[in-house]
Amino acid sequence: MSQIKTFFTNYFSKIEWDQVISSWFGNIIQIVITVLILSIVRRLLTRSVDFYYDKAERFEKNPARQQTLRTLVQNFIQYTYYFLVIYSVLAILGVPVATLMAGAGIASVAIGIGAQGLVNDIVNGFFILLEHQFDVGDTVLINDYEGEISKLGIRTTVIKDFNGDLHFISNRNITDVTNRSRYPIRCDIDLRIYPDSDADQIEAVLRACMEKEQPDPLLAQDPIYLGVFRDNNRFNLIYRVRLFAVNGMQLDVEGKYYSKLTEALDQAGISQPESQFNTSMAMLQAREEKFNENA
Repeated sequence: MSQIKTFFTNYFSKIEWDQVISSWFGNIIQIVITVLILSIVRRLLTRSVDFYYDKAERFEKNPARQQTLRTLVQNFIQYTYYFLVIYSVLAILGVPVATLMAGAGIASVAIGIGAQGLVNDIVNGFFILLEHQFDVGDTVLINDYEGEISKLGIRTTVIKDFNGDLHFISNRNITDVTNRSRYPIRCDIDLRIYPDSDADQIEAVLRACMEKEQPDPLLAQDPIYLGVFRDNNRFNLIYRVRLFAVNGMQLDVEGKYYSKLTEALDQAGISQPESQFNTSMAMLQAREEKFNENA
């Protein structure tokens, strides 16, 4: 026991603690200064990017794409900042970073297998941006998830559905994309009519009603009056008006104009029938009740 105590006493007595403490203190000061400088540079770059894209959005016809590019550039700045911080700290502490990076070729196969998914995410994310498949704010359908693009990153794409749920999808898993934000959305307003109704009178009433509502910011173009059709699902005749809603406003358009056009027909004295299918079912039910009474 005395020998072990003597060994450690002699060992620690040979250490020049003043140099060790000054060396570590100097390293800590260098690390703090380096991280502070890199943080300032990152903040300046981030603010410069925000300033540039804020100015560009005023003259850009597609602000969603500008927002997407802004997010990707900021992600690149953030990842570069983390890499430089780690590299600088290791270098200050005396870790042979260059040797480690040179020796990375030995483990490149193992790392490559582990990082294959990450590389695929980055490559596919690059082509999504290059091909302009979708932007932040677009309404899309991806892998049975429908909603609005909340974030487009280098590795993942985030979709916010209409229930408020966030879905994180790896870019490599994005294969088929349906973008519903590039063009106006078609809305067909089908109004039930009687077979003996005057189609010209109906069209005149509907045109007059639509003209009162114009211009309407919910509509992307003038309505189209398609005329009389047969509604195969309900065995009725319908008069169809085709509207083109501004993307994302199709439900508002349908709710508004079903009410407006139906009310216009009613005020003009043009009555609309109930479903003939429902009428037929009511007749069958009445016949069954009468048969049961006679039985």
